[in-house]
Amino acid sequence: MAQSAKLRIIPLAAQNARFVRASKFRSDENATLYVVAVSEPNHAIEIVRGKVADFSDDVEDLGRVSRDLVRALDLAPGNFIRIDHRYKVSA
Repeated sequence: MAQSAKLRIIPLAAQNARFVRASKFRSDENATLYVVAVSEPNHAIEIVRGKVADFSDDVEDLGRVSRDLVRALDLAPGNFIRIDHRYKVSA
């Protein structure tokens, strides 16, 4: 491992995250997707609803996100990131 590389320790409580969608209606092609670094679905929905979703948006939990993705996105517990066609991860 290179000296400049720094391992980030992710606490056990944040090993997994949630995939959340905010949209105007269920089949909305313009829905916004988020990865939220909390393990409880209702908590993830509360974060998105309270921070970025419009009052009338339909916000739903789509499922669990792996610890590996949380690490790759460098998400700290309780933080979130928008995922869309403009987001790019280089190898």
